[in-house]
Amino acid sequence: DLFKDVMTEFGETPRILPDDEADGSTDVGNVSYEVPTAQPTLQIGLGLEAHTPEFTCAAGSDYGLAQAIKGAKIMAVVALRYALLRDYLSFDI
Repeated sequence: DLFKDVMTEFGETPRILPDDEADGSTDVGNVSYEVPTAQPTLQIGLGLEAHTPEFTCAAGSDYGLAQAIKGAKIMAVVALRYALLRDYLSFDI
């Protein structure tokens, strides 16, 4: 919920995909069995597939770069709140 809340504050409309619909992969491994994890993404264009020339072009566009900065800000706010607000923690550190 933390990522969802912060993304909403930044004007995004988060969607949580079921595990069988989520695309891509991570190097998170078994970490998600021990601590909450997320793989948030921000849209940079419609109908784009990763690792294509069209995606590369969109990522380097002004909008793509603005979304990357927004994503960095979202991650920073999430990290800060996660560290400071115990309401979001469901385990002891």
